[in-house]
Amino acid sequence: AEMLPAIDDYYWTMAARRRLLYVQREGAPVALCTFFILDSEAEVPRYHQRPMWSTPSDTPSGTVLYIDKLLGLDWDRDLFRAIEGAITEAVPQWQVAVWYRPSQDEDRRYTYRRRDV
Repeated sequence: AEMLPAIDDYYWTMAARRRLLYVQREGAPVALCTFFILDSEAEVPRYHQRPMWSTPSDTPSGTVLYIDKLLGLDWDRDLFRAIEGAITEAVPQWQVAVWYRPSQDEDRRYTYRRRDV
């Protein structure tokens, strides 16, 4: 219960900074994504290793996205493209997106380079 205020603050802060994306299909929510905008991929480990619900400042003009939280239903190519489109609309200058997928041993890093630029 004591984590709830931190989680609540996290999502409100990310929404206020326009770093929260909500994707719908046919009016129903299917994905939620929060991210930070960075200047370089070298900054990613610092954001990945920070306290889970903290919201450090980022660089709005940056071209690297660190995908912090990514929640979705029924993952498929269409959902991935919808998230990519929402990100491009919110941050048109992005070039690279980085996220980590948790595993039992260690988090696995994924890097996606934008194709249409």
